[in-house]
Amino acid sequence: MEQTQNQAGTKQESFNHQTLRLEHVKKYYGNHGNITKAVDGISLHVDQGEFVAVMGASGSGKTTLLNCIAAIDSVTSGHIFVSGQDITAIRERNLADFRRENLGFIFQDFNLLDTLTIGENISMAQIISGASPKVIDRRVADIAGKLGISGILGKFPYEVSGGQKQRCACARAHPCPEGRKDLHRDTQRQEDEKRIFH
Repeated sequence: MEQTQNQAGTKQESFNHQTLRLEHVKKYYGNHGNITKAVDGISLHVDQGEFVAVMGASGSGKTTLLNCIAAIDSVTSGHIFVSGQDITAIRERNLADFRRENLGFIFQDFNLLDTLTIGENISMAQIISGASPKVIDRRVADIAGKLGISGILGKFPYEVSGGQKQRCACARAHPCPEGRKDLHRDTQRQEDEKRIFH
């Protein structure tokens, strides 16, 4: 019994250091006569501070897998844990809040809004989350400084280079939870920023 408890404690401690964990994730499309197994029993984990690339041939299920991890698409079976939370158990009406507060998306073609300035593009998600203008200005200035785009915050996307657009997209994707403080996650995020931006 004691050994079982120790093993459970060791397993839980390991889980606590995982940013992402997938357990036997499947995503099937179609009906019984014509089933497409886009994701077929994937299990993996990503530890804090790791950078992972998903590679494979066209049509191999990369986008489907990422959509499931991002809670954009639901799984057929299995479980996905993000920072210890099982996102497959989150109710549909709460998924948008979860994505906004915990995940960041960087699109291949940036998806910046041409009618907004670089600064406004970066701050859009924070405005939607209800952060105060003072907090938003501080966050935008901080992340823009780290990415070296402070001087273009007042410009529009069509007035900057492709590399600057990419940095804007990175800044916009930076998750900024509003209304709660998690010291461990904030510390880990700061350590990751140092690795990426310096």
